[in-house]
Amino acid sequence: MIPAPPTFDGAFSEFFDCYVLPNLPAVERVREFDQRLRSYLSGPDPVHPIRNVRGQERGVVCKNSGGTRMLPTDNSPVWWIHAFLMTDDAFRENDSELFERLPCHMFKLPKGLSYLNATNYHAAHIVEAKNGKTNWESWTREEISRRVLVNIHPCNMVLIAKTDWQYWGGQSNVLKWARHQYQERYGSLMTSLISDAGGEALSNENPKDFHYTYPKRSHPRTSRRFNSPAAASRIPKNPYRINRPLIRKNLFQSGISLEISTEGCRYHVPHDLLLEWVESNTGALETRSWREKGLYSWPRPSRKMTAFLKKFEL
Repeated sequence: MIPAPPTFDGAFSEFFDCYVLPNLPAVERVREFDQRLRSYLSGPDPVHPIRNVRGQERGVVCKNSGGTRMLPTDNSPVWWIHAFLMTDDAFRENDSELFERLPCHMFKLPKGLSYLNATNYHAAHIVEAKNGKTNWESWTREEISRRVLVNIHPCNMVLIAKTDWQYWGGQSNVLKWARHQYQERYGSLMTSLISDAGGEALSNENPKDFHYTYPKRSHPRTSRRFNSPAAASRIPKNPYRINRPLIRKNLFQSGISLEISTEGCRYHVPHDLLLEWVESNTGALETRSWREKGLYSWPRPSRKMTAFLKKFEL
């Protein structure tokens, strides 16, 4: 893969042509993946790899009230599928071996492939993989199949630089522009994906190009506290001592560990491990505080969080 540059300041079309297009899977590879995925999902009892929500555990198959099987994952299947489709490796004859054995945790990705995260990219979903509806036991099979498409289909992932991905990955102009380019590249595959995923119909009007730059000094409509160079320079060194459980976007992938003193106990836990646990076991990442401020904290840990933190007790 061609790595994303450490900095960029120019038109998004230039970034797309130079760094995204060369790293997109061939149309033929995506078409075969699409056919195999849809055939597998139409079978009698498929396992559905979906993005995990509260009450599910990554890598552990669960069932809705009707018995439909789900395999909760983080973003690792996206990375693995992209890396696999970029190779010339043959698909397995048995599709269940492909879709039921997808990696479900970023720390368990097989070695030997070139992954997005290692080359400074983030895969942003064109149609959201989550929609705030977490009552998974009542989901219909149709809804669960839709969630599979938005979770792992290669036409639903647009590559952007990992730097400032929290900002750019949610911008409508980025997603609309990339979606139009994917439509031109993948044609009916993209049309079907958007239709089946419940996305907004594609406009015939070409979206306007826009200025794409990172790292940014500040982002409009977001808190400067979490995006300015001054804030970045104030990120504390290990360990970050606090008196309550806390997660912050500007600590993500910083390598920082939290030293949490609460309820008479002291824990030393890597921030990103706590963040992963929070994503799988709580609804904190769907709150306004996290979305708008990049911050969420708890006055005291819940019983379930305490059980997790016990592994890191000092």
